[in-house]
Amino acid sequence: FERFAEFRDLEPNELLRRVPLFWTAKARVFDVNPVAQLNAQDLHDQNDDKAAVPDAAYTEVDVDPTLTGPNVQIVDIEQPSNVPVDPSQSLLFDRSQKQFEAVNAYFQIDRAQRYLQSLGYTGARRLVDYVLPVDPHAANGTDNSYYIPSAIPGHGALYFGDGGTDDAEDSDIMLHEFMHVVQDWIA
Repeated sequence: FERFAEFRDLEPNELLRRVPLFWTAKARVFDVNPVAQLNAQDLHDQNDDKAAVPDAAYTEVDVDPTLTGPNVQIVDIEQPSNVPVDPSQSLLFDRSQKQFEAVNAYFQIDRAQRYLQSLGYTGARRLVDYVLPVDPHAANGTDNSYYIPSAIPGHGALYFGDGGTDDAEDSDIMLHEFMHVVQDWIA
């Protein structure tokens, strides 16, 4: 379902033009982590080297190029700083580019929230009924990820660290942290 803005001539009620309210861009993500995707236990991070992960580990998907939607917003709260994603440019990043983790985190968390909504958790029953802030490069670069609640009960933000393999490259880690968000929302 795609929403449009319609511009009409009121007298004859004639449609003048129809403009999509949302747009998507092609992006590359890890649809699960590369070790699981390729069944290759011998893959190693190699300091974010592009050559460490074959192209076959990437999947092309459609995402909101602003990395802001009704479920998730990529933010920069903690160090290290994120490299901004330019929505007018290609989002076909690889893991050697810092923007890759932002795109991957946005896709994974948004998809998890959409899945919950497909199960009927919508409207008054919606889980995590706010735009979740996600910092894909946080924790001062350490190998740690976490959820921190805010002063508003049931609200908070996700933070993903960069030590070892960047945590925002691994969907299992991201989904684990997202379930802390869901648990806090329910509690």
